[in-house]
Amino acid sequence: MIVTSDTIYTEDSYEMELPPGGSINATTEEFYTNLEKIKKMQADMNAMLIYGHDFEQVMQLSKCTLC
Repeated sequence: MIVTSDTIYTEDSYEMELPPGGSINATTEEFYTNLEKIKKMQADMNAMLIYGHDFEQVMQLSKCTLC
């Protein structure tokens, strides 16, 4: 598992490569650099991603899909 925390808020942000608003990243380029690192780690490890603020994912996981 990779917990993306504030790097990638939601699955939509990951899939559509949408940076979060505000000042979480120093630059937009920083978001894309971090996104590519996470995509590579996910592919290399075949890891599940846990997004930092994805309500839909929380609801899915709360149904005990990891149990």
